[in-house]
Amino acid sequence: MSELLEHVTDWESMLCLANVCLKPGGMLFITTLNQTRTSFLLGVVAAEYVLGIIPRGTHDWYKFIEPSRLQGALIRNGFRPHQLLGLTYNILTNQWSWTSNLCINYALTAVKTEDEKLEPSPPEKSGPNEQ
Repeated sequence: MSELLEHVTDWESMLCLANVCLKPGGMLFITTLNQTRTSFLLGVVAAEYVLGIIPRGTHDWYKFIEPSRLQGALIRNGFRPHQLLGLTYNILTNQWSWTSNLCINYALTAVKTEDEKLEPSPPEKSGPNEQ
């Protein structure tokens, strides 16, 4: 699920569906944007409005996901979070690289823990526009 979760309303249900599709021990690879001021400034303002490298309106900062929220949702949906790394984009070389900095983009792997039927867990409520 690369650069997907921050574009859907009910991303926790996507994790539940991924659990249904994977065999026990199967690995899930996720990349997404962290919900920080830096990700808003660089991932939305700079990328969409200043540099124009992605279309305006592509991202809604309120849908960005903090790593701790994603890890908790993975656990609730039958996964064991594994590796968490930051990603950085170099606009001059048009290349991505790994980093320990999680403040903008990050990648996370998780392993399906067991084969059980899961019902989608209700999304965690946090963020300024959620009630």
